[in-house]
Amino acid sequence: MFKIIATFLVSVLCLGAFAACGSSDEGGDKSKADGTDAPENSINAEANEAYTLYDAGEVTVDVPNGWLAFRNIDVHAEENGALSTRSVTVCKGATSELDMFSKPYVKLDYQGANIYLSRPMRDFYDNVVDLDPVDLGGHTWEAFSCDSMGTPLVILYVDEGDDQFMATICCGTGDDAISLEDEQVKRIINSYTVKASADESSEATDGESSEQ
Repeated sequence: MFKIIATFLVSVLCLGAFAACGSSDEGGDKSKADGTDAPENSINAEANEAYTLYDAGEVTVDVPNGWLAFRNIDVHAEENGALSTRSVTVCKGATSELDMFSKPYVKLDYQGANIYLSRPMRDFYDNVVDLDPVDLGGHTWEAFSCDSMGTPLVILYVDEGDDQFMATICCGTGDDAISLEDEQVKRIINSYTVKASADESSEATDGESSEQ
């Protein structure tokens, strides 16, 4: 009899745990709208506005309502795990950075004269298809579509001498899928702006290197 009662209690507790998971998902949708649980280095667009300006330090970008923006790891920093002030990901329907592994996003990268942002290596991708040049954000980007481990991507790149820019669109699948033709995606890329102080910083760093 004791084993029967214990088994019953365990079953009840398991049901409670599953119910809690469901509640957590609903809460996640709510935080997506109001940004209450967003990480410190990220921002959610407010529900009453179509876009919110996100300032990463050296660059800014418009974030559509229902998307989450966050800074990426700075691979050039001496400190491990340091966040970039130039590289930003804007993820659709996300509530944390980890959602970029399951949701569509636009990743934006910029480098100035002091660090070169290399052209993406097409050999790393499958089903590569060249696209027509894309005019967005005051740049004319070379573009191609491809697959990475079964995930459809569109990659844009432009080298303007001292400055290089790259946009990686992880298109996703299903109802939440995005594309280069989406107005929100175009707005994100169009709005990606290097602040004047970032330009001056790059020029100053390059000048110091030349003097040495």
